[in-house]
Amino acid sequence: EGVKFQDSAAPQQNFQRNKTRQGKDLLDWIGLGTGQHVDPYLARINQACLDGDFAECFKSRAISSFTDFFDQPEYHLNEQVKVIRMGRDVVREVSRQPYEYSSAP
Repeated sequence: EGVKFQDSAAPQQNFQRNKTRQGKDLLDWIGLGTGQHVDPYLARINQACLDGDFAECFKSRAISSFTDFFDQPEYHLNEQVKVIRMGRDVVREVSRQPYEYSSAP
């Protein structure tokens, strides 16, 4: 009788994609992305940063911080002043209205 060997190859595993990645690579996660889902202007700045232009690195970080600021639903400026972001439907409705011109300030 012949000698029987067990197949030592690793069994086929079904790997699921990490759905939190959403097609992003490491540079996207640290804010230096240049892919198709990055704003074209920011992608150019990030590419210049990756090519060694440190001034562009600072510019990239500054522009990225705007996103953190503008993504907030409201801002408390002081006890009496609070700025609230209008909903998308309100913005769409306002953009459809005609401009009003006035000579009074």
